[in-house]
Amino acid sequence: MEQPGRGRIEAELTVVTVTPPERLVYHAEERTSSVDFDYQLSKSPRGASLVVSMDVRLKGLLRLLTVLARPMIRRKLDALLLLLRDAAQAKA
Repeated sequence: MEQPGRGRIEAELTVVTVTPPERLVYHAEERTSSVDFDYQLSKSPRGASLVVSMDVRLKGLLRLLTVLARPMIRRKLDALLLLLRDAAQAKA
């Protein structure tokens, strides 16, 4: 998979839950981390909202950096969500 800022990474993805179009839960396993993602889409009178949660578990020596890495990962996820929002609004 291609990931902004990291280039290409090899990961095994396992879909855990799919409830179209409201929810997608999947697990990603790669060399340096294990991540659970949960995407929940809900409609409202003003449009729709997407709530994304993720649980990141770093592996090896990177586990020691977890305290420092979580805020960086959060900022990256927020930036990716803004890109997704902009793409969705552009097509609307």
